[in-house]
Amino acid sequence: MGTIDNDISGTDYTIGFDTATNTVKEAIDKIRDTASSHNRLFFIEVMGPDSGFIALNTRIGAGAEEKLIPEDKRRIDR
Repeated sequence: MGTIDNDISGTDYTIGFDTATNTVKEAIDKIRDTASSHNRLFFIEVMGPDSGFIALNTRIGAGAEEKLIPEDKRRIDR
């Protein structure tokens, strides 16, 4: 069984979660090149409306500057 939400108990990671994070990391690598060459800031939204597992793990792997996840109660206007 695969799920991108990583919500199956008894496992560290699910197959869908691993695929989703790898796909996001590849996309971020491509977007980073464009952002750097054009001196721009990009916001990247990923799946996971109720949990920030994908956003948090890809942030670490891709070296993002900041993250916004549902579990973090800070607001975007801060």
